[in-house]
Amino acid sequence: MYSNFQSFQPQQDILKKHIAYFYFDQADDAGFEKKYSFFPHTYSTLSFYKNAVIEQNHDLYHIQCGKGNSLLKLLTRQQSIKTVKQEGRLDKIGIVFYPLGLNHFIREEYHVLAKEDVQTFLPVNFHQWEDMIAQCFATADINDKITILEAFLAAQYQEKDFEHLYAAVGLLGNVTEPETIESVAGKAFMSPRKLNRLFQKELAMTPETFRVISRFRYIMEQKAVLKRDQKLTRLAYESGYFDQASLTKTFKRFTNLSPKHFFEHCTLVGENGTVWFFYDTKNVV
Repeated sequence: MYSNFQSFQPQQDILKKHIAYFYFDQADDAGFEKKYSFFPHTYSTLSFYKNAVIEQNHDLYHIQCGKGNSLLKLLTRQQSIKTVKQEGRLDKIGIVFYPLGLNHFIREEYHVLAKEDVQTFLPVNFHQWEDMIAQCFATADINDKITILEAFLAAQYQEKDFEHLYAAVGLLGNVTEPETIESVAGKAFMSPRKLNRLFQKELAMTPETFRVISRFRYIMEQKAVLKRDQKLTRLAYESGYFDQASLTKTFKRFTNLSPKHFFEHCTLVGENGTVWFFYDTKNVV
């Protein structure tokens, strides 16, 4: 049996600015099994599992559903390839935030909560988050879940002054018109040193890492999401790579695969650009 994965964009304007989408992933078979990899992104994700425990072995995260803790809550920053194996009755809620998006809904600085690529989500008001997620899991109606999520997030929202940091994020994310870090810092009215410090503090990565991941995601979006029928060499030059060899090196670093093999076998999941690589199991072909 396949899981039922559905993704939805937020409806409230204030949430649309900071949240890319919500998703819900469910499977009601105790024998269900799914294994997939996800890849570096500049987004951050909050994932909530109903009744689940997690074990980590290097970059493999084994999540056993339907047992253990009543709620498993994870904060994921995606700076390297990660593989997840899910087993059992799956009931999962995800909130995917744009760069700097989650920062407006937490009291702490981002780096305090996101010290690793994957960790338990423990904000100072985690009991409020747990109560809200419990309400979501208590209803089977997707629209009710979204209503609960949006009402809670709107109540938590506290706008932070990231004007100059957003400017830098926009410049670094525009991979078709690349600029030096020094140029980006100057246009964002700060020194390169301050730019690096703020990126580490509020995004938990360096400006250069952000740019490298943005370039990788641009290629992925063009080929896997938008289905552009362009040769990789052209897309490589278009997105700021020196040549296709540089692109291939990045893909092997971020996916463990060549670009050709990756795009032949990756899967677009849901309606909002989620790209996973599935492995053969008894449930997933």
